[in-house]
Amino acid sequence: MRNRAEFFLVWLLRVNGVAMVCAVFAVFMPASMMAAIHREWLGLGELPMGPVVEYLARSVSAFYVLFGALHFVAAADVRGRAFLVRFIALATIILGAAFVGIAIFAGLPWWWVVGEGAATVMMGAAILGLYLAAGVGKPERED
Repeated sequence: MRNRAEFFLVWLLRVNGVAMVCAVFAVFMPASMMAAIHREWLGLGELPMGPVVEYLARSVSAFYVLFGALHFVAAADVRGRAFLVRFIALATIILGAAFVGIAIFAGLPWWWVVGEGAATVMMGAAILGLYLAAGVGKPERED
């Protein structure tokens, strides 16, 4: 590690990676459990189970796992993979903004919009801010 910002960048990438990799459980959970979480924990009523809904729930969860694993790859060498860290930051900001729009359009409650969309934008902004503060994308100086 070269500085505190780089230390926190690596830490944030790993923590976010762990959170996303936890979606692996949703890839394999029983459909009845998905329906119970939707109805009882989230209070969003009956989940309209069917092939497309189940496919989308599982495939989005698998995407989260993949994106989380990508965070670990980037965190392993933030200087050598600076382009990947920058991509993750910018993609996360754009994805979060899309989540906000989609959630609003879909009529999801405010806590979903904030908890998924706005939080994703803020995570991407934090990664980008630490990336810039750490200077990992800048060439090494030979003084």
